[in-house]
Amino acid sequence: KGNHERAMMARVWDPSRECEHEIIDSDHRDLFAAAHQLVAAASAGRTEAVDTLIRDLIFKVEAHNRREERVLEQSSPTVAAEHRREHEAQASKLGALYRGYLAGRVRRPELIECLVYDALVERAAGGPPGQQRAFLA
Repeated sequence: KGNHERAMMARVWDPSRECEHEIIDSDHRDLFAAAHQLVAAASAGRTEAVDTLIRDLIFKVEAHNRREERVLEQSSPTVAAEHRREHEAQASKLGALYRGYLAGRVRRPELIECLVYDALVERAAGGPPGQQRAFLA
């Protein structure tokens, strides 16, 4: 899919993806709302707001990942360890892109694409509906 289509997918959280854990579901809704704000600001050409929203969304993704790992650790240490490795890979990729963006080597649309689509749509909404629910049972 094109960048615009992929980013637009992140604008709305699909309730069928909820895992029925209050903390994780609340985080996912908040992350998608933040992604919506970022895409809207980028579409409107609000450069200063976009830079702030990018930083805020990266921070929110990292904080969510830590909370999600703690929740998963309580129900399945094996799943939590696997999830932690996925989060570490994601954080490494986002960190490298963000540093590249700050250094002028990565364009803003590429960073937004990775942050919004890869980090949220594929991670938070990836897989079949209820996939995380099974891990938390």
